Amino acid sequence: LLNLNMLTLETVDITNYSEEDLEDVARQVADICEHGHGFFYLKFRNGEEHLENALELAKQFFALSNEDKSALENDETCNFKLCGRPIAGTGPGYRGRGCDPNFSLDTRESFNVGSEAFDEEHDTHLGMNKWPEENVLPNWRRRVSEYSDLLLDLSVKLRTILAISLGLKQNFFNTPGYFDYSSWLLGFVHYFSGSPSSPSSGKYGIRPHTDCGIFTLLASDGQPGLQVSLDGEEWVGVSPPPPGQLVVNLGKNMEVWSGGRFRATLHRVVMGGEEERYSVPFFYESNLDAKVKPLPGVVGDFWEETTPAEILDGRLAKTDINEAM
Repeated sequence: LLNLNMLTLETVDITNYSEEDLEDVARQVADICEHGHGFFYLKFRNGEEHLENALELAKQFFALSNEDKSALENDETCNFKLCGRPIAGTGPGYRGRGCDPNFSLDTRESFNVGSEAFDEEHDTHLGMNKWPEENVLPNWRRRVSEYSDLLLDLSVKLRTILAISLGLKQNFFNTPGYFDYSSWLLGFVHYFSGSPSSPSSGKYGIRPHTDCGIFTLLASDGQPGLQVSLDGEEWVGVSPPPPGQLVVNLGKNMEVWSGGRFRATLHRVVMGGEEERYSVPFFYESNLDAKVKPLPGVVGDFWEETTPAEILDGRLAKTDINEAM
C-alpha cells in the first residue's frame, strides 16, 4: 500500500519573516498553490523543538486509559453553535475509533481543542474544551495552549502571505468578519498499528477528503502514510518533511476565496499496519459566518455564496458519511 512514488514538497521558509521578504515568499506560495498541488513544507524558527514538543503531547494524551479519554468525549457542550443551535459532530473533545461522524471506518482516534470564542452579536459559540485533569497530565493544558498560540501566530503570517499572493493588501484578513472569531481547532491524532488500510474495502487511516477550511498546519512523526491525489485518480505518497518543518495544505474555502486559482487537494492516510502513527494537525478556519465566495477583487470561478457553518452542517448531515467528497 505504501509502495508509491514519493513526492518531496517545496519548502517555504519564514524563519526570518520580514516585510522585505513578503513579496518573494508570496510569489513562491502562489506558484505552489496555483500551478502545483497546494501542499508544501513550512520552515519556521525553532521548529524542531516545537514539533518534538507537540508530538510528545500527542503521545502523552493517547497513553491515557480508555476511561480517562472517554471522560473527554465530544458532546453537545463541545459543538460549534450558530444562533444558539449546535452543529452536531463539530468542535473539541475526544473521538474514539469509529466515533468521528465523517470518518467512521477510519483506524484512528483523535482529540481536539479550540478557541472557545463567543460572538455575542451573532450568538455564535465555538464549543467548550474538555481537558485532562492536572493530576493526570501535569502541565499538559498549559503546554497545549502555548503550542496553540505559536500556531496562531504562524497562521497570521501565512494568511498575510496568501493575501499578498492573491493581489490583496497584506492586512486584508485583519478586516472584521474573517478571523476575529476564528473557528480553529488543534488536533492530536493516533493511527493504530495492526490495522492495515484496505482502500478497496473503504478502510483507511483517514479516508480521502479535502479539508474544508482555510489551511492546515500538520506536524507528523515521520512515519509514512500521507498520500495526495494530483489528478483525482492516481495517488502519490508525500515524503515526511525535514525535521522541524510542518506540512501545509489548503482547504476548500481558501480555494473558493481564490476564485479557484488555488487548489485544495484530495488526500488520505494509508497505513501499512506495522507501525502506529502520530500527527498534530492545526486547522486554521475563518469565522463560522464568514462569506465563502471569491474575495473582493478576485476574479475566478463562480460559487454560490455560503458560510463555513452551512458547509459543516451539510457535510455532517450526509447519509453516506464515508463517501469521498
